[in-house]
Amino acid sequence: MAYEKLFSPLKIRGVELRNRVVLPAMMTKMTTNEHEGIVSDKLVDYHAAIAKGGCGLNITEVMAVHPSTHGYAYCALYEEKHEAGVKKMIDAVHANGGKMCVQLWHGGRTVNAMLALLGDEYKGGKRQAIMQETVNDIPVSLLDEIVEAFGVAAQRAVRLGADVLEYHTAHMYLGHTFMSRVWNQRTDEYGGSLENRARFVRRVIQEIRKNMPEDMPLFMRIDVHDDFVGELGLTTEEVAQVLTWVHEDGVDVADVSRGNGCTPALRYEVPTMDTPNGFNLPDVKALKALLPPTMKVMAVGRINTGALAEKALEDGICDLVAMGRAQIADHDFVNKHKEGREDEIRRCIACNKGCFDAVMDKRMPHMMCTRNLKVGRLDRPVRKVDASEAKTVLIAGGGLAGLTAAQLLKTRGHNPILCEAKGELGGQMNLAKALPYKYEWVNMINWEIENTKKAGVDIRLNTPVTAELVAEIKPDHVIVATGAHAPAPVLEGADAAKVCTYEDILSGKVAPAGNVVVIGATQYGCEATQACLEKGIKPVVLEAGPMMAMDAGWLRGFNLMVNIPMAGVKCVTSCTVTGVTASEISYKAVNRDKTEVTDTIPYDLVILGNKPVANPFADVEAKCGELGIPCHIVGDAKQVESVLWAANQAADVALDVI
Repeated sequence: MAYEKLFSPLKIRGVELRNRVVLPAMMTKMTTNEHEGIVSDKLVDYHAAIAKGGCGLNITEVMAVHPSTHGYAYCALYEEKHEAGVKKMIDAVHANGGKMCVQLWHGGRTVNAMLALLGDEYKGGKRQAIMQETVNDIPVSLLDEIVEAFGVAAQRAVRLGADVLEYHTAHMYLGHTFMSRVWNQRTDEYGGSLENRARFVRRVIQEIRKNMPEDMPLFMRIDVHDDFVGELGLTTEEVAQVLTWVHEDGVDVADVSRGNGCTPALRYEVPTMDTPNGFNLPDVKALKALLPPTMKVMAVGRINTGALAEKALEDGICDLVAMGRAQIADHDFVNKHKEGREDEIRRCIACNKGCFDAVMDKRMPHMMCTRNLKVGRLDRPVRKVDASEAKTVLIAGGGLAGLTAAQLLKTRGHNPILCEAKGELGGQMNLAKALPYKYEWVNMINWEIENTKKAGVDIRLNTPVTAELVAEIKPDHVIVATGAHAPAPVLEGADAAKVCTYEDILSGKVAPAGNVVVIGATQYGCEATQACLEKGIKPVVLEAGPMMAMDAGWLRGFNLMVNIPMAGVKCVTSCTVTGVTASEISYKAVNRDKTEVTDTIPYDLVILGNKPVANPFADVEAKCGELGIPCHIVGDAKQVESVLWAANQAADVALDVI
C-alpha cells in the first residue's frame, strides 16, 4: 500500500512536517526523579528513536507551566532548571529529522485527584501550592498568574528550539472544566454563557500566541464533546464554536480527543482493546464539518494501522493522525510502512499494561511495553556471542515468555531449545481466540510464533520438560516459562458435572448453555462471561469483592466492569455464596446503600473465575540443582501477573543473565 496521504508533507504557517503522523503526548514517568519535572536521558532517547523511526511530529508529554499543577513524575517548564533537558530532547528530535511540539498544560484539580488515589508517596514535599480549589473557587488573581505562566512557558519553549506549541485543554484539565457547565458554576465573567466559560481558554491562547513567533504553529487539544456527564456537558456544536473563536486567536490545529477521568468516559481517554479501532473518527468528522476550512484537524483514538490512518486522511476526516501506542510498540512504525516492511511491525495490542498501568504502578520505573521491550531501555546492550561462547538453553513453555526468551537468545548467538508440552505454541494467549475483540492478541502471538520459527529456533512440540529431559540434554541453562492454569473446578455441594473453569469456556472445551452462573468476577471470570455473551448466553455474575475485575488493571478492569453490565448481565458484587445444591445457588449481597439482599438462583452450569495458579515445575528445578544447572523462573510460572511482566522477565534473563 502506497500511503500517499499519510506520507505527504504538510505545511502549517512556517513549519513543514515531513508526513501526517504525530506522536501525541503520553506520560512516560521518564523524569530524572519523581518531583523535579526534569527531562531525563531516557526521555530524550525515547523521542529521538521515534523521530528516527520516521514520525512527522513528536509532541512532548504534558509540561506543567505552574507549580500548582506539578504532580508525581510530570515534566515541567516553569523554572530555569527544566530548560536543559527540554532543549536536549528537542535537539535530539531535530538531529533525527523530526519536528518537536511542546505541550503546555495545567491540570487543575484532576492531577491532584488522581495522585490522591495513588497515595501520599506520590505527592512529594517539593510541590508548591497544591491546587485544592475547584474551578468555581479559583480567585481571578490566581487565574491571572496561571495565564501569565503559560506565556512564560511559551517563551521558554520557543527559546529552546520548539517547532510547534500545543495547549492541552481536554480530559477534565483546567481549561476543560472552565468550558463545561458540568464543572463550571461560576457567576462572574468566567461562568454562565459559553462565551464566558471559554474566556479562560481564550486568554491562555492569546497569551501563548503573544509569546511565540508569527510563523510558528499552535495546536490545541480538546475533547470532541463531553461523555457520561448528562445534559450539562459540552456538545460538539459548542466545541466547534470554541474552536472557531480560538482559531481567530491564533490556533492552527484542533487536536481532537475524547474522555474524562471521573466517568466511564475514561475509556475514550486511554482506550483499551475493548474500544474499537478509530472509535473517535465519526465524531471528528462531524466536528470538522463545523469548523472554518482554514483550521486543520488531528484525529486521535486507537488509530494504530497505516491503512486506517490513510483512509481517515483520504476521506477528509482529518489532516493529521495521532498514532501514539502504535509508535510505542514499534519505534520504527513509520519507516517500516514506508519501506514495505509491514510484516515486521510489532503491533500494539491495547493491553495498557506498560503505557498506563506501569506509569501508575510505583513498582515500575517508567512507561514500558509488552510488545517493545526497549521502551525506556534503549541503552540496554544486546551482547552477541560467538560460537565458542554460545550456551545451550532449554526453555520449558511455548507461551509469550518462552517465545520471547527463545528469540532474544537466538539473536545473541545462543542455542535455545524451546519445548512445549502441548501440540501448539502460544500458551494461555490462545484463549484470546474466544473473544473477537482480542484479535490483536491472536495476531500478536501468531507473529511471535512465526518470528521464532524464522529465527531458526529448535522447537519441540508435545515435549514437556521433565527432570529426565534435563538430565538427557544437560543444557547450560534452563528457563521455566510454563505459565499457569485454572485451578480445579471444585464447588462444595454442586453437581460436579455442572462446574467448570474459565479456561474450559475460553478454550471451547465446555459449551455454555441454559442458566449459567459465574462465581468470581476476576478478569478471567469476566472474559468467560464475555465468551458466554458471544454464544447468546447471559450469565449471572457473583463477585465477593466490591468491584469486578479488580485484578485487571485500572483501565482494563474499568472497561470490564462497565461493559458487562451494559450487555445486560446481572452482576452482584459484595456477594457471599451461602448455599449450593445440585441445581441452585443461594447468596447474600450488600448494596451500595448498605442494605442486604438474598436470592436463590437455578443453574445448569457454574463457571469458576478463580485466579490461575502456576504449573508445577519442582522436579525440573530440583534436577537443575542436582546437576548444577542455573534454573530461571519467569512469567506466570514465577508469579501470576500480566503479559507485560512475562515478556519483560523473559527478556531480563535472556539479555542480562545468560
